[in-house]
Amino acid sequence: MREALLAYALVAPAFVITAIFGLYPVVFGLWESLKQGRPIANTYVGLDNYTQGIGSLIYVLIIFVSFAFFMLSFKAWKRIRGVQAQHPADKPVWLLLPGFLVGLGVIMLMVVLIIGGVSYPLFDEPITLGLFWLPLFIIVAGAVGYISLRHRYMADYSFYVMNTILMMTLTLIGILALRYSYSQLITDVQDARDVAMAILNNEVGNARPFVENEEVILVNAGVDGEIPLTAAIGENTFDVTVAPTDLEQIQFDELEGEATIVYSNNERVRVTVSINRGFGLGPSSFETEGQVQIEGGGILSGGNDDVTASILINEDTSVLVPFDIYVTADVGQDIIQRGGYTLPVENALRGVIGFLVAIAVAVYSTHQINRIPENQQARLKLALLIIRVVSAIAAIGLLTVVATSIIFYRQGAEALSSLTQEQFNQAYLLVYGSTPGATVTPDGLAADMLILPQALMVCAGALLIYLAYLVWTNARHRETPLGMMGSLFIASALMVGGWMLLSELPATFTVAGQEAIEVRNSLVRTATFSIGTVPPQLMIGILLAYLLFYEIGIGKGLFRLIYFMPYITPQVATAAIFTVIFSLEATGLANQFLGLVGIDELLWLKESKGLTQVIYEILGGDPNHVPRILEGPSLALTTVILFNVWVYAGYNAVIFLAGLGAIPGELYEAAKVDGAGRWAAFRHITFPLLSPVTFFLSMLSIIGTFRAFGSVAVLGRTAIGEEVDTLTVKMFNELYRANNPGYAASLAFILFAVIVMLTITQNQLAKDRVFYG
Repeated sequence: MREALLAYALVAPAFVITAIFGLYPVVFGLWESLKQGRPIANTYVGLDNYTQGIGSLIYVLIIFVSFAFFMLSFKAWKRIRGVQAQHPADKPVWLLLPGFLVGLGVIMLMVVLIIGGVSYPLFDEPITLGLFWLPLFIIVAGAVGYISLRHRYMADYSFYVMNTILMMTLTLIGILALRYSYSQLITDVQDARDVAMAILNNEVGNARPFVENEEVILVNAGVDGEIPLTAAIGENTFDVTVAPTDLEQIQFDELEGEATIVYSNNERVRVTVSINRGFGLGPSSFETEGQVQIEGGGILSGGNDDVTASILINEDTSVLVPFDIYVTADVGQDIIQRGGYTLPVENALRGVIGFLVAIAVAVYSTHQINRIPENQQARLKLALLIIRVVSAIAAIGLLTVVATSIIFYRQGAEALSSLTQEQFNQAYLLVYGSTPGATVTPDGLAADMLILPQALMVCAGALLIYLAYLVWTNARHRETPLGMMGSLFIASALMVGGWMLLSELPATFTVAGQEAIEVRNSLVRTATFSIGTVPPQLMIGILLAYLLFYEIGIGKGLFRLIYFMPYITPQVATAAIFTVIFSLEATGLANQFLGLVGIDELLWLKESKGLTQVIYEILGGDPNHVPRILEGPSLALTTVILFNVWVYAGYNAVIFLAGLGAIPGELYEAAKVDGAGRWAAFRHITFPLLSPVTFFLSMLSIIGTFRAFGSVAVLGRTAIGEEVDTLTVKMFNELYRANNPGYAASLAFILFAVIVMLTITQNQLAKDRVFYG
């Protein structure tokens, strides 16, 4: 124990420095990304910055990040179980409680230090964190718990302590992230759901409000004199007056001169009928509908005569015309018939959780059934079988609920997006009695309505892809060809279903607005820049290293210096030189070289056409005939790619040289004795043994290209539009030009998440292909 405490004391300064200068700025930047304001971010807006940039994809990322925390926590528990297997008397499960306390205290302490106190809706009632001593007390309580349990464990107790703290901290972070995204999702979707249910119904669809128009209807107009009308109601006739509601809807072509009201015989109108109620209660009246009978010569006439009366117009007279707010068929009959109803977000998400739990129970019961030997424990096997069937039925039912909620939300979003801004304003005014705010638009509400279905569909697609991968890898373990083919068929079906659900991914940017589309384009340019830069610089680097190591005997140091100079030279200076080399003028070095081979000068950094389009045009074709998917990066971005290949190819060559020097020469001699040529030796000896170096450089290069800023910014100053603006450039523009630090911070964390996912993916793909000797 003393040795462990001494070791922790020795590394404590490094841990404190890392926490202060490494972890704290990251967490503080995350907090700033949840705020908005100029010039200093000071207003908490939650995930609004992220939804503005990538739409509903932020919720998918949070789910994946939480899942990654859970996986890391599970790995920590596996390490604990591995040590506990050697000491069966140890019960590490009891250490989870003090680990939970320490992890909770650390998280609370970080929240208090950064935020200064916050109310968090962890349960039904929010928890308020604002006292500095509370997290310290919880950490001390956890430490006391560890000390009191020390004597019960035989294994390395410090190992148990560190891993249980790590496990519980990661688990808590994952749970809190999911809970936070859950509350934000409800906040984002609930307002849009309420508005949709208020305006997408028959009451609003059948309403006929009035607006000012030259094709007029009069209100507040009086009748000049009495209109001699008799209305036939059933078998009775009455001397009646025109109903006020009927007078308010008298339509005229114009208001010049004397306005008149004309009734024709047998015309049906709304009328006010006077009646005696009897029993001494006096006369009364009611409004009904009757058929006009015009009096002629004192008797009821059945002819076609008309009766006319003048209409008085004064300063109180309003000029209005009725209109339909929207046509039900245009917004969707289904959504109108159910009054715009969509399942509450809480119920839909609970359906998802219930579905996952039901699937887990079904899988676990199946696993337990397979472990029971045949003809043994029949009752237990029957019970597990019943549980599996019930779980499967429950999963199907819950999946139906989730699918229905997705359909309802999509229908609501489509109905809202079908409304024009004027239609939406009139419906909103009719329901709420006031006009909506400038930021409340039908497209914006439709985007909020799509957050839930898009997030669920993308997550389901990723899950199906993962299941397809598992089924595909397990297909080779099938003992029969039929079983293998069945597994491959299931994997293919899961793959197709997954890609169909993932096809919703581009729409997460599109429906979120123009800003999200710009972020998507920046990400695409960043990925294109990385793909165009990393493979060429690695191939050129390994080729230069191979030639220098095996073919050149004199001046290796000089060549190595020449290769390395572009890397050590300040990139701002070399990028400025490249702008001169690739000048759009005919005197530019690049255009002069093209002139030597008979090609007209190009615009280079000011050319927005794709590389394939430019080449096709040089060959005499019409660049507009190139399919969009084959256009390639713009010539401006290609110029930036050429610069970065030139800078980093020499650096890669020097690193590859060190790797080549570590390969034993005996292997080449043995291969030569076996008759292997140069290509065979390179393919089977050099390249496999260089795999650690290749893996290191590829990872470093991918991360570097996604983080690249200096050269891209300098070359982009002379480029046209945003053709070379990667995500880092957009972050810089949002921070310094738009003066929006909160949004810039959110873009930084989006880029960080992309880099982490790429790194994890690369590690998983390369772990079985890298040979470390």
